[in-house]
Amino acid sequence: MSAKPPGTAWPRSTAGRACITKPEYADLRRVYTARVAAEWIWQQDARQATDYRKIINSNDVKRWPLRAPHQGWKKTDVFNRYVKIFKEGEFNSAGKSDDGGGTPTPTPTSTPTPTSTGAG
Repeated sequence: MSAKPPGTAWPRSTAGRACITKPEYADLRRVYTARVAAEWIWQQDARQATDYRKIINSNDVKRWPLRAPHQGWKKTDVFNRYVKIFKEGEFNSAGKSDDGGGTPTPTPTSTPTPTSTGAG
């Protein structure tokens, strides 16, 4: 695997590895990266005013409308999908490899099992 940020651990599960490598999770990685950047800017602004002071905590997102294919997105869709995954499962780590490298193909057949990260 490639280098990882200090103080972080690689995901232990097949599902976790899929999130950091599979193209279908690219949007999730972009959102996570944007969230980390936003937190950093928020912390900087808390110390000293930045150009983003008017925007931070304003709840004004008109400048960033949803674009295709997500323009019909609703937060309830995310919640309903989470409930479905929680009840029915999303990944099966016993599937056949789809990349020839021994990585099982995620398939919607098993209930996710929480793993301990040692945090908390």
